[in-house]
Amino acid sequence: MIPKFVTKEEHEAVALRRRQVEAEAIRQRNEELRKKYTSFKKEAEQTATKDDQTGRARNDVHKEEKIEYRK
Repeated sequence: MIPKFVTKEEHEAVALRRRQVEAEAIRQRNEELRKKYTSFKKEAEQTATKDDQTGRARNDVHKEEKIEYRK
């Protein structure tokens, strides 16, 4: 079997294609991470809002109890 020697241009073309594939894989990974982060952040904000609302409701109950004790 005779080894195939590639020209400089062919070698550059192969390297360029390889870098393009790697760059696309990185872009896709970054996009997936961005979507996960956005989803996580949105869920965290909803949880925080829900916790804040229930916390206020609990505080209101305690305020009413304190007022009743003062009477």
